[in-house]
Amino acid sequence: LRHKISALKLADVCALGLPLAQAIGRWGNFFNSEAFGRPTDLPWKLYIAPQYRPIPYQDCEFFHPAFLYESILDVLIFILLFFLMKSNKIEKEGNIALIYLILYSVARILVESVRIDSVKYLFGLPVAICVSVGIIVVSTFVLIKRKGWFMNFKRTITLSLAYLIMFTAVAFAAPEPQKIAVVDIQKVVAASAQVKALKSTQDARNKELTEFIKKAQADVNK
Repeated sequence: LRHKISALKLADVCALGLPLAQAIGRWGNFFNSEAFGRPTDLPWKLYIAPQYRPIPYQDCEFFHPAFLYESILDVLIFILLFFLMKSNKIEKEGNIALIYLILYSVARILVESVRIDSVKYLFGLPVAICVSVGIIVVSTFVLIKRKGWFMNFKRTITLSLAYLIMFTAVAFAAPEPQKIAVVDIQKVVAASAQVKALKSTQDARNKELTEFIKKAQADVNK
């Protein structure tokens, strides 16, 4: 406030650093064995230990490293925003922040399309995708409304989005592994309980049989 920095200028500066911070932060998912995607046999597949696999995918060992996809996309977004800001071709403050919102939302939609850990859905789609679509629509509308830079450099935006889509096309277009039937957790628990009950019954019968044999041997010895 003392230096009279406008809120839009501050938003641009924050938007420049955010994708780089997100790229680094995503590696926490690697160490926690989380935020991975569908099963895959691609060369860059990621091994997930059994205790971290969802129940329907217990028989699968390798998955899409979704966190890595987002980390790389975030780095690309940072590089693009860095050169756009350095070029001084963006006259209106706040446009960098709007471009960041659009590019990151596109990246998030691409990554979410391969993830299997989404727990909240809206209209049959993960909430993250629905929110990202809304951000893209609103941010694009604001850019068009402001005209100026966006109208002169709309080809740059289109090309940037195309590169982001092409980067993930190979992974997302890869053949799907054999489909795995979704397991009903309640059925698994019920089956497990039945197995335990049968085992307990068998153990009891074995104990009775052992005692009967011992008693018979004792009678013979008498």
